[in-house]
Amino acid sequence: MSDRTKGRKNCCDLQMIAPLQPKNCCSLSFAGRLQLLKSVISGTINFWISTFMLPKGCIKRIESLCSRFLWSGNIENKKGARVAWSTVCLPKAEGGLGLRSFKEWNKVLCLRFVWLLFSDNGSLWANWHKFHYLRNNTFWTVKEAPTHSWTWNSLLKLRPLAEQFIRAKVGNGQKTSFWFDHWTPLGPLIKLLGSGGPRVLRLAINATVGDACDDQGWTLPAPRSDAALSLHVHLTSIQHPTSSLDQDTYYWAIEGVPNQVYSSSKTWEILRPRQEEKEWSTSVWFKGGIPKHAFNMWLVHLNRLPTRERLVSWGLDIPSDCFSFLRFGDKFSQDWITIIACSALGQSSFLDQITLPQSPVNSQEDSSSSHSLSYLEAKKQCPAQPTVPTRASSF
Repeated sequence: MSDRTKGRKNCCDLQMIAPLQPKNCCSLSFAGRLQLLKSVISGTINFWISTFMLPKGCIKRIESLCSRFLWSGNIENKKGARVAWSTVCLPKAEGGLGLRSFKEWNKVLCLRFVWLLFSDNGSLWANWHKFHYLRNNTFWTVKEAPTHSWTWNSLLKLRPLAEQFIRAKVGNGQKTSFWFDHWTPLGPLIKLLGSGGPRVLRLAINATVGDACDDQGWTLPAPRSDAALSLHVHLTSIQHPTSSLDQDTYYWAIEGVPNQVYSSSKTWEILRPRQEEKEWSTSVWFKGGIPKHAFNMWLVHLNRLPTRERLVSWGLDIPSDCFSFLRFGDKFSQDWITIIACSALGQSSFLDQITLPQSPVNSQEDSSSSHSLSYLEAKKQCPAQPTVPTRASSF
């Protein structure tokens, strides 16, 4: 490992271990540690990932520390994670806990620096980078170089993402790049016509939109391909740039809607990882629910509780008999755990969707099963009593 890599790793350790070792954190429940992750710890991390692109190894270690803290309360404990961190970082409606993936969130926050290069809002940072790195080039054409700063090279790697959002509004055509800016519905023209486009249209690679027309109109040659024909059709439907018009401007487009300011929350909704929405999410996360009970209910639906039935399936030599009063078929199945959790949370509406197992045929079966079924049938017919969490029982 190089000295530079060791330095980054040590820096990550110093900045992350302190907030992940609060006093008496081991006494908190899973829900309590989750709340601490969402507030204090995520706030500290957001400060750094909104400043510059962190190395992949650093972000991986940060997520590893957060996972250890969530599942054990001790960042030295490398075992015990019941759910993958990628699932934890999904929205609650999609089966997660509402956290954000720091890797993707880091990209979203740093896209703001790319926007500063186009917005012309007088940013000193943007003007400095334009003078030292862009000069006569555009952001889309400048190449990475070992002599450039690591932060600048990291921003250049975000160009495929930034290209999805940055749009140009042509005025006099003096700023907008004809080949690389997204100023037509056809996208960047260099991708539409290929690397041979400048030769076909007889227009230099660094030409602006204003170079493709004069006072009379567009000066492009006759089209010789379907792609060039589609470009000509579009150009005939818009006004050609003239010196009397305003300067070209850029805007941040999200799903076709132009925005004059950068929005990290809207951009995150486009770039974040996605999964199918879970039907049971509203039965777990609802207003007035006790957080620690909701967290356990979430684990139940993901089948991540270490029940005896699951431990036996892993090959552990333990008895599979149920030790609870709910004994049915000598197995403590996932359905029974769900029913118990729903009863504790007062979710009678979700209980109506559960098909109870049939009573055992053997008359000598333990009578506790029939008593349990009778209780659950009565529970379905009775309205759920609302539970009001107190400060002491919330976590």
